[in-house]
Amino acid sequence: MAPQKPRKIEVGLVNHDSIQLKWEPPILDGGCKVYEYEINYKKCVVQRIGKRETREYEAMPAIVTSRYVKRHAVATYGFTIENLSGETEYSDIVIRCRNKIDWGPFSAPLDPVTTKKFKPPTMPLYFENIKLTSSVIAFKWSEPFNCGGAPVVNYILTYTEVSLKDEQGVGVKTDSEKYEEIDHVIDLEGPQTYHSMIDLRGETEFKNFELRAISAAGLESEVVKHPSLVTLESTRRQLLQKEIQRVRRTEGDYIDTDFHQGFVQREEKLDYLGRLEAELHELPEEEVDGDIFGGDKAGAKKKWNKLKFGAQFTRGVGGKVDEHHNMTDDEIYESMQPGFIRRKKQFLYRIETLEKEIEECEQRKVDAVSNRSYLTYQMGHMQERIIALQGEMDRASTFKGEDINSDVIHGTDQRFTVQKLIEDLTVELENAQGSIAG
Repeated sequence: MAPQKPRKIEVGLVNHDSIQLKWEPPILDGGCKVYEYEINYKKCVVQRIGKRETREYEAMPAIVTSRYVKRHAVATYGFTIENLSGETEYSDIVIRCRNKIDWGPFSAPLDPVTTKKFKPPTMPLYFENIKLTSSVIAFKWSEPFNCGGAPVVNYILTYTEVSLKDEQGVGVKTDSEKYEEIDHVIDLEGPQTYHSMIDLRGETEFKNFELRAISAAGLESEVVKHPSLVTLESTRRQLLQKEIQRVRRTEGDYIDTDFHQGFVQREEKLDYLGRLEAELHELPEEEVDGDIFGGDKAGAKKKWNKLKFGAQFTRGVGGKVDEHHNMTDDEIYESMQPGFIRRKKQFLYRIETLEKEIEECEQRKVDAVSNRSYLTYQMGHMQERIIALQGEMDRASTFKGEDINSDVIHGTDQRFTVQKLIEDLTVELENAQGSIAG
């Protein structure tokens, strides 16, 4: 028979994006082990039209709580509902369990629970440069680990361009006279996790890259930074295009340039512009970069019908195999389990970190063996020294005269008064014993 409903259900810790539920297993499990608990709940959606406010309760997908990757797979005593919205009411929270016979009845619904205020999202993850040419810098990243109870709706990218000034003149110039720093702010106006900066000048430094996430609550994350980048050397076509742009922006009938000769000279503007355009026209067309984030993915894609998920999974997706024909494995898993790609990146990053830590531990092990050999030698040498000092002190203590010869202190035979030798031997013995203790 089916089990009874769970007992003593209560709400635990409530956060901005999670609600902790606690319970105890049913008294009667139906004669079979309970192996699954299911949580059903509703989300309150508030709509405001003028001064009027309407509240609708939307049933959320049921949550099965068993996680067989964990040591204790079955959530026998509670579960935390995560990835919720901040400042939102959740109601009609009911729980049931099942054994191999059937599902048991639902528990009585809990009182409505409201999550806490929104928090700023954490910084974006894995901010990295994926393409660098003479005219293109492309970045990609992943969404924040925690969005703060509201989805991320935008990203802001800021950077500084160290640009060569358009004005050219005669005489030696300092770097501050040749270059100017231009700050840029790019509002991506969407949650896309990539951006391509195009039509850049070659051999130009771009620095102070900072990326921040903006949530639907209007809160900003902390910035994640990227090191400075320098675009590659420009092609002849790109140099000509930039020079033509500079000439067209320049006012007057004449212009100073070092473009052809390598030293500054004055040219008649229209004649110079005509020669530049003629040279540009004679150059062969360059291959234009395609989609930075697209391209041929045939090697990475696999057909859906080659994946052996079994009949149960096929039923779970309604048998719509053709919809996944052009998806990668990661995209398929993401559709099955939201957040899979982010967790996979975190897992791979953790593996990489552990591998580095293992290498460091191996090196420390080698160093420890070497240090142990050295310390063993030092302790043996110092033990011999202590024995020699103690023997010499015994000899000095029993000596009957006033002066005595000894070579223990300095390695050569010297004359001491007995009292002086005993004092020096005492200090030397304390130093030797202290070096072993240290």
